[in-house]
This record gives sequence, C-alpha cells and structure tokens, in this order.
Amino acid sequence: MSLSLLAIAVMSFAIPMTVSAATDYPVSNEAGLEAALSSVGNGDTIVLTNDIRLTYPLTIERDVSFTIDTKNYQLDCRQVSIKNGSEVFVKGSNNLTTKDVYVFGIGTKITFDSGVVSETIALSGDTEIIVNGDVIVTDFLGFKGNSTITVNGGSIFPAEVVVKDNSIIMVNGNIFSTKFYLDDDSEVVVNGDVGSTGGSLSINGMKISDNGWRISERSKLIVNGNIFIIGLGQVEVQNSTVTVNGNITAQWGVFANNSMIMVNGNITADA
Repeated sequence: MSLSLLAIAVMSFAIPMTVSAATDYPVSNEAGLEAALSSVGNGDTIVLTNDIRLTYPLTIERDVSFTIDTKNYQLDCRQVSIKNGSEVFVKGSNNLTTKDVYVFGIGTKITFDSGVVSETIALSGDTEIIVNGDVIVTDFLGFKGNSTITVNGGSIFPAEVVVKDNSIIMVNGNIFSTKFYLDDDSEVVVNGDVGSTGGSLSINGMKISDNGWRISERSKLIVNGNIFIIGLGQVEVQNSTVTVNGNITAQWGVFANNSMIMVNGNITADA
C-alpha cells in the first residue's frame, strides 16, 4: 500500500461517528402541539410552556419513542390514543385530563409518571401501560389480547373490569373494583390484592353472543394476594374459576354458582 493510500485509510478510521442529539419541542398551543407530534423522533421531548386544551384526540400512530413533559401545565384532551408500536412517556401525568385512554397494536406502550385519571382505559393486542401512582377509572378498564398494566406505588380503581376475546391479562398492582366481567377462556392474573370499597364484589364469567349474554365456564381470575370487602358485602362468583393465593375477607361470606374457588389461605366472614 502506498503512503498516500495508507494515510487515507487511517483518516477514514479516525473519523468519529456522530449520533443525533435529542430535540426538545416547546409548545404553547394546540397548533404547536400538533406540529410537534408530527415531527417528534426517537428520544425527543415535547415540552409544554402553557396550558393547552385540545379540540381533537391526542393521537400517536407512528412507531416512535418520545416524552411529553407537562412542566406542571395542564394538558386537556378528550382522548389519548397510542397505536402501532409507539412508546410514550408522560412526565407530569397528574396534569393530564382526559376521558379515554386507548392503547392498541403490538409493542405499544405508555407510561404515566404520576398517576392517571380517565373515564375509560382500553388495551388491545400485546400492549402495556405503566403507572407510577394510582389509576382512577370512573367507567371501565377493558382488555383485549395479551395486555399488561403495571402499577408502581399505587392501585387501580375501576368501576368495572371487562376482559374480552380470550385474553390473558397481567396486572402488577392492586385493584379496587366492584365488578369483573371475563368472557370465554379469558384469564386475569393480579399480582396484588383485589378489593371492593363499595359493597359486594362480583366476578362473572360470561360471553357476549348475538343473543346477548351466555355462560362461559372457562374464565379464570388468579389473585396472588388477598380478596377483601371493606364494609358490608360479599364475594359473588359465577361461571368462573377463582384462585386466591392469600385470604378472602367478606362480612357476608363467599357465594359461588357454577364455579370453582380455591383459597390457599383463610376465609373470614361474619355471616
């Protein structure tokens, strides 16, 4: 090799590779947020500099991973919809106001750093929600497909838990609810406690058909903690298999219809 060629070769190996720096997108209004959502890339951050009220759903449909930082400003939108493998981290999520949170598509993920409040939360198709705080759902928490909710340092408070389409659901946290609806072959695993603060807890294995509800005898609820009722109430199980690797505490007892209940702890009732 000649000296000049050797010098070129050495220079080519000496040139360092550059990595694109993450970009911040400051936004103060709806138009600015809309533009940022269409431009944001992997590792970037959308930063609120003012309260923003959206007249349209907050929708992310691209396969991109980024952060929304509220900076303690209010972000008000009627719907948050995350799709198609997107990964979104919401920093200051206690400043987010929304009616619905929808997470769809394989690998799609959203993280709320300080809790979330919504009328409805629905997951479908190998998706994940991580919440560092409480999840308050005033209507229902719905699952389709192999979905996961992880709650760190908080609990889930849904009015109803609805699980459809032969789903297998993992909940890493506690659930306080009054109704579980599990359709055919669905399985819900709760790695925490299941409790009711508003009366009896109903676990109902049913399947929606063209003619309405019909019995499903293969749905399962596995609780790797305790089931308990705060105040007056009972645990009602219909058309399901329930496994509790802890205790059941219910003042009015446990009632089962066409079901199997396995408790690897104690059942405490005053009835």
